[in-house]
Amino acid sequence: MKKLILRKCRLNGISSHGFCYGNVGDVVTAPDWDPTPKCGGGLHGLLEADGEWLLLEGQQWLVIEADEKDIVRIGDDKCKFRTGKILYRGNKIGLRKFTDRMAFTSRAAYRWASIIGHKSVLRNRVTESRWAYHWAMRFPKDRHIMRDRVTESSWAFRWAMEFPEDRSIMRDRITGSELAFWWVVRVGDLDIMRSRITESKWVKELDSYLKRFNVKEKQA
Repeated sequence: MKKLILRKCRLNGISSHGFCYGNVGDVVTAPDWDPTPKCGGGLHGLLEADGEWLLLEGQQWLVIEADEKDIVRIGDDKCKFRTGKILYRGNKIGLRKFTDRMAFTSRAAYRWASIIGHKSVLRNRVTESRWAYHWAMRFPKDRHIMRDRVTESSWAFRWAMEFPEDRSIMRDRITGSELAFWWVVRVGDLDIMRSRITESKWVKELDSYLKRFNVKEKQA
């Protein structure tokens, strides 16, 4: 199966490590291929645009098509491949024609929309709490859409701190003793959060906090 890999190069087609990628239609092959899942021993990029975009260096974008069998993931940040065909080399405007074939994960969809465009196409691909939160921060008009996708406790907490008017919605998504404790400190709702603080460390922290600031609990 063919897969697309995103990367960048300099205006002369050379990578930051000195490899010449050439032009559209060229087939490029790593001279030192090693399938071990670690840096080096291959040509590098982001598989279907998923990975750490800060690793992309250069002024021109490249889209390279490679066989899945020739691609090795290196953690969550990037991939490397043995050989592939250059389908595109140019600016980010021309890159948009590949939107339908890349950026399927929440992280990739967010990065692609932020840097390349096609927000309307990618919005529904963002389903993970972290990237839904970042999407709402980057595209405020979509906040009402992303709010329901922020279900993980840590990101619900961040959302509530950023958007106080949504605290009543996010409050029920707060789980775990530490976040429940900090909710009490930052927001209140002691009567609700008290039962969620079960770890001994945070029970002690809460009792100390209540005594220090003379906070009274509601009587049942």
